[in-house]
Amino acid sequence: MAQRDGLSAILIAKNASKTISETLASLDFCDAIIVLDSGSQDDTVAIARAFGAKVVETDWLGYGIQKQRALSFVETTWALSIDCDEVVSQALKDEILLTLKHPCHNVYRMPRLNHLCRRPVRCAGWYPDYVDRLLRVGEAQFSDSLVHESLVFACSSGSFSSPLLHYSYDDLDSAIDKLNRYSSLAAMSLKSRGRRVGRLTPPLRMCYRFFHAYVLRGGCFGGLDGFSASLLQAVEVYFKYCKAIRDA
Repeated sequence: MAQRDGLSAILIAKNASKTISETLASLDFCDAIIVLDSGSQDDTVAIARAFGAKVVETDWLGYGIQKQRALSFVETTWALSIDCDEVVSQALKDEILLTLKHPCHNVYRMPRLNHLCRRPVRCAGWYPDYVDRLLRVGEAQFSDSLVHESLVFACSSGSFSSPLLHYSYDDLDSAIDKLNRYSSLAAMSLKSRGRRVGRLTPPLRMCYRFFHAYVLRGGCFGGLDGFSASLLQAVEVYFKYCKAIRDA
């Protein structure tokens, strides 16, 4: 339970030394920073402590459970959930601080601006990619999803207009690595829910996802980056269902 006024940032981390410094630097407006680390073998823990973060070292049980664990260590009224490849823009920082002076809601969402090779992509469903991240402690909790977790709440919610910067893919190698990890976790999630997957599901889902991102969500207007963002989404869906068939 929250014990004092203020705002805590919560992060879950593993081998995030390449990106976490920029993330932590953008959280200088928070009263506390809590990093839940799951066995990092690089400098993640040392970097987090250098920024004054409280580091809790634990095992890994999935994105949703880890974020809920991190939330349990918050001792302030408000919590801000941030990933280790995200940066709070100055405009968003100002908007959060202004809102918390006289909050009208208990949960706030923000538009996330995803980047590909450090270039912002404003099409293919990558912007505005709204995510619920700011919450009054005790009014919401994270789902127990292995991947693509979400906040679960029944209280009132509001929206910010300034972007959360998401440097999801610094290069193509990291894009492929992340695609592989996320599709594996998503396949495990399907299996845990007892979802049956037919042989035609992977190509059909892939084609629909590409059409949805490239045509319906305007990826076709984004040049090569728009095409790449659409293709990454489609390929992740394809391998998610292929892996679900393989593991059935």
